[in-house]
Amino acid sequence: RQMCIRDRHEMWTTKTGKHVFAGSGYTSNTRGVAFLVHTRWKNKIQRFSPIDERTAYLDLDTPTRKLHIITTYFPHSGYADVHIERMYTTLTTLLKETAKRKRHPVLTGDFNAHS
Repeated sequence: RQMCIRDRHEMWTTKTGKHVFAGSGYTSNTRGVAFLVHTRWKNKIQRFSPIDERTAYLDLDTPTRKLHIITTYFPHSGYADVHIERMYTTLTTLLKETAKRKRHPVLTGDFNAHS
């Protein structure tokens, strides 16, 4: 499922050959989220899907668990509330899908919290 047509995404092995990069980037290459996965897990990647410029997920099957790893880059406090609410809606939808697909959720990201 891809919710953003403008998005460009790719998977490739790094120059060292030790990691797989799965990332999304917009045409300006100034935005996007990514995963860096050790090559020993390369054959366990079932799916990589960017949702938008701030969210993507990776399905990874380990010997003991089927993981649905979600990464996100939250808007900072300078953004309007509508952007933050949109992020919560996206994450809620992804977590519901994770449960329906009987996968274990892992939520990672930059949550831009300030104290």
